[in-house]
Amino acid sequence: MGQKVNPHGLRVGVIKDWDSRWYASDEKVGDLIVEDQKMIRSLLESYLETGTVTVGNLRGLIAGRKLFPCCFGSALKLEGVDKLLEILDRYAPEREYSPEFAARVYKISRDAQGNRLTWLKVTGGSLRPRTQLSYLNAKGDPVQEKIVQLRLYSGEKFTAPEEIPAGTLAAVTGLTQTWAGQALGAEPAGKPNLLEPVMTYRVALPAGADPAVVLPKLRQLEEEEPQLHLLWEGDQIHVQIMGKVQLEIFRALVKERFSLDVTLEDPRIFYKETIADTVEGVGHFEPLRHYAEVHLLLEPLARGAGLVFDTVCPTDVLDGNFQKLILTHLGEKTHRGVLTGAPITDMKITLLVGKAHLKHTEGGDFRQATYRAVRQGLMQAKSLLLEPWYDFELTLPTEQIGRGITDIRTMGGQVEPPETVENLSVLRGQVPAAEIRDYAETVAAYTQGLGRLQLTLRGYETCHNAEAVIAQANYNPEADVEGYDAGRKVAIMASIAFNSNVTFSQVYTEGITHITAEDIRYAKEFGYVIKLIGMTRLTEGGVEVKVHPMLLPEQHPLSTVRDSFNAVFIHGEACDDAMFMGRGAGQLPTASAVMGDVIDVMRNILHHSCGKIGYGCYRNLPVKSAEDTVSRFFLRIQVTDKPGALANIAGILGNNDVSIAQVVQKRSHDGVAELVIITDPVREKHFNDALSILKGMSVLKEVSGVIRVYGN
Repeated sequence: MGQKVNPHGLRVGVIKDWDSRWYASDEKVGDLIVEDQKMIRSLLESYLETGTVTVGNLRGLIAGRKLFPCCFGSALKLEGVDKLLEILDRYAPEREYSPEFAARVYKISRDAQGNRLTWLKVTGGSLRPRTQLSYLNAKGDPVQEKIVQLRLYSGEKFTAPEEIPAGTLAAVTGLTQTWAGQALGAEPAGKPNLLEPVMTYRVALPAGADPAVVLPKLRQLEEEEPQLHLLWEGDQIHVQIMGKVQLEIFRALVKERFSLDVTLEDPRIFYKETIADTVEGVGHFEPLRHYAEVHLLLEPLARGAGLVFDTVCPTDVLDGNFQKLILTHLGEKTHRGVLTGAPITDMKITLLVGKAHLKHTEGGDFRQATYRAVRQGLMQAKSLLLEPWYDFELTLPTEQIGRGITDIRTMGGQVEPPETVENLSVLRGQVPAAEIRDYAETVAAYTQGLGRLQLTLRGYETCHNAEAVIAQANYNPEADVEGYDAGRKVAIMASIAFNSNVTFSQVYTEGITHITAEDIRYAKEFGYVIKLIGMTRLTEGGVEVKVHPMLLPEQHPLSTVRDSFNAVFIHGEACDDAMFMGRGAGQLPTASAVMGDVIDVMRNILHHSCGKIGYGCYRNLPVKSAEDTVSRFFLRIQVTDKPGALANIAGILGNNDVSIAQVVQKRSHDGVAELVIITDPVREKHFNDALSILKGMSVLKEVSGVIRVYGN
């Protein structure tokens, strides 16, 4: 009897091998004993007077969590099922439902035809086909969708009723962005998940499997399993998983659903980052014919608060629609911290000021400015690395309690004074998840199976060994994402190659933040891969030096460069093509490079030399503007699906000296068609002029992607 987490535990006392944990922790044991005795005496008196205990009395005790019926049986063998149903029917009070529609989603799945099924319980009113529901998706964005079909399943077969009343479990089709645990209609929002995965694994695919193609398939499993989270890092898939059991289930599901034998490698703790002080971040985006500026205030919040977005910008300074757009851009992606590249959390980001141009500002401009403002603010702030911590309960034989205390403290954990009952002792406290991952197996070994470890996620707290984790990550917050690191390297190489001084400020840089999974998928379809390329070339008009994403043919040597490897590809008039490749990150490669520099310095001092590389910028060559360079382009646009649209677009491109090498209409939906165009080599100024004109056409709905293509 009593309110307890584990129904096998007794309300009073501890029995060997039984877990007894108080649900109402503030109550004293003595008070609970008195309450139980009063309840027993009242029931006994009622029985002696009437010869029975009424059903009403039992229902009241069960509803008040004072009495817990126990049943024995096996669902697999169909033993005791009838008795259980009889008890539920007899003693469970019938629920009264509200007339207002409400429902709770409890599962997402797909039928044999691939249709998405949202499983829910109607908890108020009723539900009919073609009912339009308004709800928030997992990102918090509002969604309006219609119910297409109602299904009541019996095994694999189902019926399609015209209405399902409150209290009914059913599946519906037509909802594309629902998630398990979601409240619909008047149903109150549920409590957050008590369990959160803390481990990240890299998904190793079989040979020939393309990660960009596999990722959308795995997203289906992510929808169906709330504790499964997928991450796309570079060109690799990572998955957050609770533990070994869920790991094996994930592998089995991928094998069954998609016929893929995957392995999960490189297990890592999933860290997060936050800030310790308040800072202002400024983002400025102003390439040719584009302009946006965003000022953001970044403030730390309490642990577990997550991210909060707000605006205090007056509408006479920046239009309200632009402000909403900035808030959308803040929440549409995972912003990375500057210590290890882990996601940020526990922070309030407030829009202070925004600036736009009457003619040259577009929505995408604010996306870039917003991202840069967040990153610039994080670079200024004092950042903190957070790691997951567990509340633990360790039960050991009393003679081994010293071993347990020593182990926990060695892990960096905190231990409360032990509680001893007979020959068992219980330790409670907090411990970093990174240190106690496999300790349950260790406990079972040194206690011969008598010990037991229970873990409950406490939340994210300050990392106990932050310096070591940051050093191992070797993360450069200014590298690669926006092309800054590659830009500095290509400036040095251009100066050495052409004996003319080229500075980083002269390098055109364009990062990878605008590259989407759709771009990667289309690149694969056309036989390309997408890489961030730093390129320099000597021409008659001067030095070309640029950094930007580029579609490379799958057969090109640079397309094979992955992970921490860097490569330099050289084309010379006499030597033709040559490539040099090696690791550009990691402890040993970094140490090797540093030691090489130290040895060179020492050798120069010893021999009174000024260096071995003949680097003399005796020439003063002009550096060409990016608009004066020649490139091929991959252009993905959404246009109104009507006759003459493609002809109009082709005409505008042709009038600006843009020649089309390839055009494909990929799909059409709701009157909008997607066109993919690959151009011949064109001067970038002419392409930008044509794109500006296209954006002013009513037939053009959206420019979804612009990426340069290798080869002139």
